[in-house]
Amino acid sequence: SESKTEPAAIDALLAVATFPRATAKTETNVASEMRAAAYDLPVISNDKVLSYVELFQGTLRPYLADALARGSRYLPRIREIFQKNDIPLDLAYVPLVESAFKNSALSRVKARGMWQIMLPTAGDYGLKFNWFIDERADFEKSTEAAAKHFKMLGKMFDGDWNLALAAYNVGQGKVLTAMKRSKTTDYWKMTESTRYLPRDTRAYVPMIWASIIIAKNPEQFGFDVVTEEPLAYDTVTVPDAIRLDTVAEWAGTTVDGLRDLNPELRRLTTPMGVHDLHLPKGTKAVVEEKLAAADPSLFASFVSHTVKGGETMASIARRYKTTTTELAEMNQVRRTARLRPGQKLYVPGAITGPSARTSAATAPTATASSAKSDGDTVVYRVKPGDTLFGIARQFDVTIDEIKRWNNLTGSAIGIGDRLTIRRH
Repeated sequence: SESKTEPAAIDALLAVATFPRATAKTETNVASEMRAAAYDLPVISNDKVLSYVELFQGTLRPYLADALARGSRYLPRIREIFQKNDIPLDLAYVPLVESAFKNSALSRVKARGMWQIMLPTAGDYGLKFNWFIDERADFEKSTEAAAKHFKMLGKMFDGDWNLALAAYNVGQGKVLTAMKRSKTTDYWKMTESTRYLPRDTRAYVPMIWASIIIAKNPEQFGFDVVTEEPLAYDTVTVPDAIRLDTVAEWAGTTVDGLRDLNPELRRLTTPMGVHDLHLPKGTKAVVEEKLAAADPSLFASFVSHTVKGGETMASIARRYKTTTTELAEMNQVRRTARLRPGQKLYVPGAITGPSARTSAATAPTATASSAKSDGDTVVYRVKPGDTLFGIARQFDVTIDEIKRWNNLTGSAIGIGDRLTIRRH
């Protein structure tokens, strides 16, 4: 089943109304905190910002306390990545508003992950999205992408972080248009009118500043934050698609435990081909040992369908009891794509390969009996349960060699495919 998402915090936060003016106590607390704290962003404490400080201390107190606690798990690594990219470290607090530091967050406009990245932006920074994975939910990769995006916005707006943050929320094009129409580069003057930027963006920037002010010293504002242990995990490289329940059993954890460490995975299997999988700390050695000794049948393979004349995306989806959306997504084509006879489609959900509990004795394996030899070249016909990893091991060649000999760009193979294998 596809990994679960949950509503992004930002949708609810920006809908909450603030008080027109903060209390004198809030003003005093904020002034004291800003004198004591060190910021690497031009944090401001005007009436709009103070109103959000008050909101976070009142109606939104449980929300912010929870977000601060969860953030403590990720902040050390975020700061490392931001420092490497030479951007202000205080931007690490932006997920307090965007997602409450939840990798599973999905907004109403389909932004996803801790940093609420839209798909076009994800593509700009090399984040993958396909049937198997959505790297916007990968904590480290999405943080790298967010850092690069912040750096670009900072340069675009000449270090004006009010404008850069507004652009992070609504897009740089709309902010540039607002600057032109309002004839000002001053964010606060621009937002005195409702004409130039959307309501959400007018609320977003002061809410970010308010969250940073509190996050610098939560106790000053009455928060008793219980911090979590910084995120730690091992990483193992799996050679091909493998079911999560298999790896979970090896690592002595649960599928949900693996999904928590690998939120980018959308399915109950890793992607086809080589993939770096995060594991509970201390389990790498045992999983690597299991992988080295694993029967090839433990690696999942995906059924392919060869298109016949007259078939459509809809008719093929019905045949395999899936949807046109899933079929299109897995094959990176449009739902309305016109198919040509002989075209090969991989079928979502049609996964072969037993779980770790299936014995190797009953599982299908790659054998030389499936191959026809012609001197130094073998033509191998793919069977259910086969993977490139298993076939490469059977013939003592590498996956890259099989790909090169057969002009394969990925690791997907279908039942009945004929692969050329050259003996060394």
